[in-house]
Amino acid sequence: MRGMRSGPAGEGGASANSPVPGLFITLALVWLPLFRELPAWMVGSAGLMLIARLRRPWPGQRPSLWIRLLLIGVGLAFVLITFHGLNGALPGSALLLLMAALKAFESTSLRDLRILVLIGYFEIGADLFLSQAPIVVLYLAVVTLLLTALWLHLESGREKGGPWSAWREALGWLIRALPTALILFFVFPRIPGPLWGLGPASTHPLGLPRHLDPGSLNRIVLSHQIVFRIRYRGPPPPRTDRYFRGPVFNHFTGTTWLPGRTTHLPPPRTTRLFGAAYRYRITLEPTETRALYALDFPVDWSIAARLDSLFELRAPFPIHRLTHYEAISYPDLRMEHLPEMTRLRDLALPIGADPKSRALALHWREKDPHSRAIINRALSFFHNQPFYYTLHPPLLTKTNPIDDFLFRTRRGFCQHYASAFAFLMRAAGIPARVVTGFVGGHYNSIGGFYVIRESDAHAWDEVWIHGRGWMRVDPTQAIAVSRVSPGARAVLSGHLRLAGLELPDQGLWLHLQTSWDAFDAIWDRWVLGYGPRLQERLLHDVGFGLAQTAEWAGFILIALGFPFFLNRLRWPNGFRRSRRIEEKAWQRLLRRMRPWGIPKAWEPPMVFARRMSVQLIADKGQDFLALAHRYSDLHYQNDPLPEEVRRFAEAASRYDPGPGPARAEKKPTQGDAQATPDSK
Repeated sequence: MRGMRSGPAGEGGASANSPVPGLFITLALVWLPLFRELPAWMVGSAGLMLIARLRRPWPGQRPSLWIRLLLIGVGLAFVLITFHGLNGALPGSALLLLMAALKAFESTSLRDLRILVLIGYFEIGADLFLSQAPIVVLYLAVVTLLLTALWLHLESGREKGGPWSAWREALGWLIRALPTALILFFVFPRIPGPLWGLGPASTHPLGLPRHLDPGSLNRIVLSHQIVFRIRYRGPPPPRTDRYFRGPVFNHFTGTTWLPGRTTHLPPPRTTRLFGAAYRYRITLEPTETRALYALDFPVDWSIAARLDSLFELRAPFPIHRLTHYEAISYPDLRMEHLPEMTRLRDLALPIGADPKSRALALHWREKDPHSRAIINRALSFFHNQPFYYTLHPPLLTKTNPIDDFLFRTRRGFCQHYASAFAFLMRAAGIPARVVTGFVGGHYNSIGGFYVIRESDAHAWDEVWIHGRGWMRVDPTQAIAVSRVSPGARAVLSGHLRLAGLELPDQGLWLHLQTSWDAFDAIWDRWVLGYGPRLQERLLHDVGFGLAQTAEWAGFILIALGFPFFLNRLRWPNGFRRSRRIEEKAWQRLLRRMRPWGIPKAWEPPMVFARRMSVQLIADKGQDFLALAHRYSDLHYQNDPLPEEVRRFAEAASRYDPGPGPARAEKKPTQGDAQATPDSK
């Protein structure tokens, strides 16, 4: 291995020419995508182990067995405590990180570095389990190139070109492997469902929570991540009807809204739908939840799902992968009758909670008991009183949070207003519930679809109006525009905040963002969404079916043999591993030794040299034995000195074994016999 000293490198750690720092830096780059998913202290501890190993002399001594066992035990215990088990993508990634860090910490030989390279490849695969975004895949492709170059640098022991030549060779390898990878990707049979049945692969799932309290949407509304894309089959609905329904909450504990216990019931059969039907196709990102988002109110869908009594569309299993489905929705519905159990449930409030808010609602009801009048009074209250919309509201008290919000802080965002409005309606005798979901969306003119991000998350209310049914009311819309905080106004108007810098959604930035979203949609459809159905349709279009196994086998064999064909074109004499300088000099010497003999298949250099030293003339045998001894020393060293290698190559090129036994024992010619006196 070129650049690595076989002995200690001194107190400063690995030598300047050692590939150990480069390998450790590459491992740190492999771990970088894990920062978002794993605890920061876990990735930081692994980095500290790398630094601690670099500060020790190379190769040095291994830490004692007790220290290594202690580190393994502590690391395994922390993984179990953090993830409550070892099964899944996240615990597996954490174990791989622990394994690589401990192996780097105890590394003292070339064999240890080879193991680290192999672990690095496995960790790249673990990174892809956690995220398959195109930018992450591109980043990991570059890291794979660096890791492969370091592996070649470790194995080849090349002197000329250094690591740059190894990187060029690694790039050539990856380019030659790319056609095979593409053919296998499109042709190899796809399996339905997530790979190996792994569980949730993210600690930050997309979408909305299954509870609603004053702080549950804070992180979501500030996130710019895409939740789903929607493509309408015809004209899109107006923005006032683009409410995508998610979790619905009808049980209030005094501080938190929770789903009710009757959500498993189907919608009432007396429901009548009104308005134009909207047909659309949704591409949903992995949310790790069962929620399927649809426009109010869905009547038909192309995915295995169930519509419950709250008109919430739910899948039978959590969404662990990119999911496509089509749906038909109507913007309005009518219900003639509300079951008594449902009415009582949607009027329930904690006993004695928030007395001021109750008194205000009862005062409105005494003035005018009609439901629409009470609703209008509540909306006027939010509009006329000094309520402010802000993404950073003050904390509310836990005893009477609704009173605290309505009469003291008066600052919040959609979940605060939806929660307070539902409480006021129930206190006034109007059944009400809180609905969460997404509103609006940004149109991508390049891809022809709408993008729904986490920042589009919203909470609104539904109230029961006798003779009409459930009616949507959005109390947040009642806040005067002049009372929207600058930060919230920037988010609502499409601005993106990055480290305090506001980038407007216009000009070059808008074009770049739109282009990237369009590319991301193509990536989702043809890479992440390339499943059995899409593969079958694609192969059918090009003339192949799933039943044509012979053609499939031929395609796969061609894919596997393609890189070997390219290598055969590059190296007509066959596949040969790049050899070191001393090995090439030794092979040239063996070719000159052929008149005396060739080494047997099982003979190492020293055994062959001892056998030849008996047959060689005069001191030629001892010289050849000395050359074989020098070659063995150089060949099996981790890092022979370049000067020693050069001197050996020069000595091997000057060595002349002399004529072979066939020439030395050549019979005298007839002329020679006549010139000899004893020939008479």
